[in-house]
Amino acid sequence: MTQRATLRALDADIMSAFAAAGMADTGTHRTVDGAETPVTVTIDDVDVERYDGEGGVVVIGRRQEMTLQRAEVDAPAEHDTVTLEDGDVYRLQQLVSRDASLTRWVAVQMRSEGL
Repeated sequence: MTQRATLRALDADIMSAFAAAGMADTGTHRTVDGAETPVTVTIDDVDVERYDGEGGVVVIGRRQEMTLQRAEVDAPAEHDTVTLEDGDVYRLQQLVSRDASLTRWVAVQMRSEGL
């Protein structure tokens, strides 16, 4: 088994366990062209920090980041959307990181059924 296959299998097991524990969400990824794929994702609130030039860090805001599995959606793109089972809709705005198994995006909430 390749390293990529091993990482993807490991992340799929972890994401499944997170979903079973209520720490990940299931939904549908939709490309700008309309292709839909079922996904399991995590959403995290992240502090946006700036260094003040004197050795300190200033928190200037917060953003939401969404992690998607490349085994489910290999190449998500800017402006794709993810609709969660609860009806919340997020638009992928900016790629934060990518490895052989996961992509992490700044995700802007477009609509929330829970608010």
